[in-house]
Amino acid sequence: MKIYIIRHGQTQYNLLGRLQGRLDIPLNENGRALAHVAGQSLKDVHFDAVISSPLCRALETAQIVLSENASTNCEIEIEPAIQEIDFGAWEGWICKGDSCEVPKDEFGLFMTDTFHYIPPQGGETAQEICERTGAFLKRLMAREDLQDANVLVSTHGCATRAMLHSVYKDPEDFWHGKVPPNCSVNVVEVSNGRAFLIAPDVLPGQPVEDIYARTRLLIGMEGLLRLRDARVAVFGLGGVGGYAVEALARAGVGTLHLVDHDTVSATNLNRQILATTDRIGTPKTEAARERVRLIAPDTKVYTYEKFFLPDTEGDFPFDEFDYIVDAIDTVSGKIRLAQIASERGIPMISAMGAGNKRSAQGFKVADISETRICPLARVMRRELKKRGVDHLKVIYSEETAMRPMYPEGEPEEMGERAAEVDLAAENTALHAGTEKKPRKKIAPGSLSYVPGIVGLMLAGEVINDLAGEG
Repeated sequence: MKIYIIRHGQTQYNLLGRLQGRLDIPLNENGRALAHVAGQSLKDVHFDAVISSPLCRALETAQIVLSENASTNCEIEIEPAIQEIDFGAWEGWICKGDSCEVPKDEFGLFMTDTFHYIPPQGGETAQEICERTGAFLKRLMAREDLQDANVLVSTHGCATRAMLHSVYKDPEDFWHGKVPPNCSVNVVEVSNGRAFLIAPDVLPGQPVEDIYARTRLLIGMEGLLRLRDARVAVFGLGGVGGYAVEALARAGVGTLHLVDHDTVSATNLNRQILATTDRIGTPKTEAARERVRLIAPDTKVYTYEKFFLPDTEGDFPFDEFDYIVDAIDTVSGKIRLAQIASERGIPMISAMGAGNKRSAQGFKVADISETRICPLARVMRRELKKRGVDHLKVIYSEETAMRPMYPEGEPEEMGERAAEVDLAAENTALHAGTEKKPRKKIAPGSLSYVPGIVGLMLAGEVINDLAGEG
């Protein structure tokens, strides 16, 4: 079943900023034109059922959409459960601008903290509209006559978000960034009794397309649902971790836990996907959250603006992670992450040394026990074995690291010696009770494509492990 949920076209009350709620306000001329444009976008979809709110603005929108659709010939079913939220005594009042008539603090809560909004006399709470529209959606999904059908549902802005409340991965966020625009369409696919949002807030005139269609061709709907249910933690949001987050979000991973203490700097621009000139000085966790929202607004994102080190591990909810991606550069942190994953049975993949490398073809996936040449992998392999961890999936390269062309007089720390020094320095800092390293760490050279390759390889392993065979 595919359910196409359309918000009605514009009314004069929309234009004036008046609360409509249950008031039966008709479409204006622009609203009718928008409905015709939306109908053109849906004209090739054969609808087996059309269901509308009884309010005339929703019903007229459904009628206009059907007038553009030569392949659909069915009666419109009227469903009271999907009419708009009741604003009680506020209905008809202006709710924005200098002429605002509703109490700004109370109505502001409706837009910013919807589930704590207290309606005026005779009004309806967010919980109440979620319950009635959610019950309708549940009944619709269970209809035997529509299991392989396309269904058009014509409703309202708040009712749309309430109906999708049980579908969204982050139900705490009621509005998901905005009120649905007039005549925008959200498409929900139902498979084995579960609903999945495949097209969010498609504007009238834009093609209504499944954003996961290409992914589905390779992993199927069940694979998509497994990714949606997955909770993946990415430690480190630099060049490697940022690209890993990008791929995980685009694949449809439902929940991301993102960890980094750093801010975007100008030196990140050459290789980090989260780094743009307008983001310099922004915490990388914030930049990552915003980028995920723009790619996959239904993804639930938790951020942790802090270092992961052995003495901060208690700040992270490891019991909630289904997979761990290690893209940090502190050796002691990498070792402890691998220990925790092993102790708790959490699948994990770790990035080995990518600095001072140029060969895109040199990176490969292997167990830590099978690595060679990479100095960081050698130190990790030895230290993990001491701690009883014999296996860890990693991305590493057998390319011999280049010698950076540091300015004259700049100190160099190369290869295995650098990893050894890092580990010793980090352990010294830990014993001193500080996160700061006692020496200046010399940055390795890096080209634009290398961290991205490693990050995408990390994400690829996670996606394939979680989705299973297509």
